[in-house]
Formats: sequence, C-alpha cells, structure tokens
Amino acid sequence: MTRWPTEMYRNSPISTGTPENLRMEQGFVRFAPSGYMELWEAVTLVGCVLAYCREQHQRRLLVESTHLYGFGPPSFGERYRIALQWARIAGTEVVAAMVARPELIHPEQVIVYVADKEGFRCGAFTEESAAREWLLRQ
Repeated sequence: MTRWPTEMYRNSPISTGTPENLRMEQGFVRFAPSGYMELWEAVTLVGCVLAYCREQHQRRLLVESTHLYGFGPPSFGERYRIALQWARIAGTEVVAAMVARPELIHPEQVIVYVADKEGFRCGAFTEESAAREWLLRQ
C-alpha cells in the first residue's frame, strides 16, 4: 500500500534545515539522493528539497534521482498526486529539472503536464546534461 504524506501547502514552512546530498552549483542547486526507499519517501524527500529551495530563494533545482531504488514506475494516479503535491510546495518560485531512469518517466510526461497546469515549471530527463541545459535556460 502506498502511503502519502500529509498535504503540504505553498505558504507553509516545511523544511527542517539543509537536506543531505544538496550542493550549490553555478546557477542552480543540485540534489542527488541515492539508496533504497519507497516511492512515497522519495516524493516526500523531493518535496522537502523544493520547500528548502523556495524558502532559501533558490530558483533553480536539479534533482538527479537515477541512484534511487526500491520502487517501480508510479501509476497514473500516483503521478497526478505527485505533480499536485510538488506544485503546491514549489509554486511559481522554483523551477526543477528531474533526472530519472527511463522506465520512471511516463511517455506523455504526466507529472510535467499536471505541474505546469498548476503553475510549477519542471522538466523530466534521462540525461543530466540535457536537464542542466534546460534548467539554465529557465
């Protein structure tokens, strides 16, 4: 059973300090978690980093998640909920480029589409170089 965290809203302070695996790079923040975790844990972790970036006025975030394991591709409904949750957290203040294994990216980019409709600009990529280029153009 997938467990989803309590809804986090755009204006609520939810970060608890500087997340691990976070590095400032020229023009953006890079977050590269690794290891085994369930989907809801990974979603919550990215949400916390989005909140951190928003609160620290860091506009660009690159999430490199290719070294996360323990879950398969999210269902359509899970993707929809993920997009809504991240959009509520990031709002229009943070732009994110997400790098993931190819099997985790939906062909129709559901998360990107739903997030965009909610005002959160993000992109999904299989290569960090493409994500970096896109992010720096935002």
